[in-house]
Amino acid sequence: MTVHFVYARGMRNGAPQSITRELAPRLAVLGNVRVYDYTEVRTIEPAAGDILLGHPHADPRTVFQASLRRPGWAKRVILCPFSHGIPEAYAWMEPVVEQADLFLAITGKYWMETIGGSAFAPWEKKMRRVDLAVNVQHFPPIKTMWNARGRRRFLYIGYPGRAKGTDYLCELAEANPSLHFAWIGWGMIGSGRIETIGPCEFTLPEALELVGRHDFIICCGRADANPATILEGLAWGLVPVCTKESGYRDERWLVNIPLDDVAGASEILRGLNDAPEAELEHYVARGRAALVSEYNWDRVAANIIAALRG
Repeated sequence: MTVHFVYARGMRNGAPQSITRELAPRLAVLGNVRVYDYTEVRTIEPAAGDILLGHPHADPRTVFQASLRRPGWAKRVILCPFSHGIPEAYAWMEPVVEQADLFLAITGKYWMETIGGSAFAPWEKKMRRVDLAVNVQHFPPIKTMWNARGRRRFLYIGYPGRAKGTDYLCELAEANPSLHFAWIGWGMIGSGRIETIGPCEFTLPEALELVGRHDFIICCGRADANPATILEGLAWGLVPVCTKESGYRDERWLVNIPLDDVAGASEILRGLNDAPEAELEHYVARGRAALVSEYNWDRVAANIIAALRG
């Protein structure tokens, strides 16, 4: 039996390449594992007992979609991020989900708890939620000291876009000139009050030193499944701050801010800017415990393997 694992190939320590690199060797307990990039244009012909697992691409010629249509699979299982905040972003997947036996959704608790009231409610019977994880060896603690109260720094890592809520991040920056916001990533962002750093390679010491100058990792998502940068920032020693529409809510190791409520969110951000260091240390300590107990690759792989065997 072979597990044909379709995801993103590459050597980056961060998602999505880290998902492939961390899961592929762990899936070997099931049999042979072959890895494909989800953008490849090809078709896999299954042998008896083979499993198709992975990330569909919107192009029907690409490997997951083209192979999904072939007869003979023992199981056909989707594994990819999901949120229902922007329905048109996932509407193309309807025929893919119909053909699949199982949808392992990499998503936060918020999205699964609310899917019943969304356009994707019929998918719920095929779905099982899967957490993301972080390899703490690749994201070691780098935060050595907090910035002074009243001079704290908020960092966003990622691309600008509607799902990521960078429009809302810009609103918060414009409404709070006394707060320092910075952004690492490709593209352009719509506020001059956000320090634009550009893309960084986080294996380089100078990039990690730059990250360590900040105190909070912030995500203002509108429809973000559960961004890996929240866990990566937590592992580095920053305090995560995010909307519940970033997938995470009511966790003891992060601070939630409301979406599209500039006054309410600003009050929370200003409070963090002036919070005692001991309060910030408590968030980080609880977060490190969560990385060990929940958001680790052994646990994620065990859940996926159990689903494939079940």
